[in-house]
Amino acid sequence: MLPKAMAPGVTSFILDAEAVAYDRVKKTIMPFQVLSTRKRKDADVDDLKVQVCVFAFDMLYLNGEPLLRKTLSERRDHLRASFTPLEVGVRVRVRVRRRRG
Repeated sequence: MLPKAMAPGVTSFILDAEAVAYDRVKKTIMPFQVLSTRKRKDADVDDLKVQVCVFAFDMLYLNGEPLLRKTLSERRDHLRASFTPLEVGVRVRVRVRRRRG
């Protein structure tokens, strides 16, 4: 699903991200343990309440360029410019999340 969220011109990247369980009915992130209880086989996507979402919060590498020497603010600017938050089939959501610290 990530290629569908990529902006034109993005050819390679390394993200710092986490996969979370997302309740699409309540529109909330669920506890991590919920991921292990999610049905994986023979599940109809429309019946799944818990979706796996990817929350990206840092970009470490973009189009052949390491970004580690840039500030976190600059790396997040690259992240926002390189990906569009999306919800495809309500299965994967890629969003930029602000990390404290």
